[in-house]
Amino acid sequence: MGNTILDRGLRPAAEDIPAPPADLQLEWLWVMVSFHAHQFRGRPIAEVLASWTNILLLHNGFNPTIGELAKASGLPRATISRYVSSTIQSGWAEERVDPRNRRRRELHLTEAGAKELEYIVEFFHFAFHELMSHQPDDGEQLSGDDYLNRLAEMSAKISERLIRWGSDSGR
Repeated sequence: MGNTILDRGLRPAAEDIPAPPADLQLEWLWVMVSFHAHQFRGRPIAEVLASWTNILLLHNGFNPTIGELAKASGLPRATISRYVSSTIQSGWAEERVDPRNRRRRELHLTEAGAKELEYIVEFFHFAFHELMSHQPDDGEQLSGDDYLNRLAEMSAKISERLIRWGSDSGR
């Protein structure tokens, strides 16, 4: 296994970090939903799930068909077909006929798709470190107002980072 950002995934550098508390896990879920809302401007979450499932399978060397992608994501085949069209239009993947089985039409990751995956993982590294740096001291309970302010501050940083990265990458 290499040491690129994609090889590391979201795993922290230190292997002995204990499992995060439930509050932190819920905040992480909030960060992911916030990322979706900002990055994909309200596109249905199922479309994003289909796109990410496709990109993850492609990154791991598996070129799925639409049927296999539907199975992996748990979404209906017709829904996946519609969303794959969007992924292809975005330039993240392309469909090719398998030369060994001409009936099989596989999806392949494009260079733009690999860059999008790199962008997403880079963002989640940033968000994870941002989230960890704002953890209250052990046993400290935040008031509702403090918690609201903390989420608003994190949301502003997420938005700022996405806007900056988007302009840096020509989005």
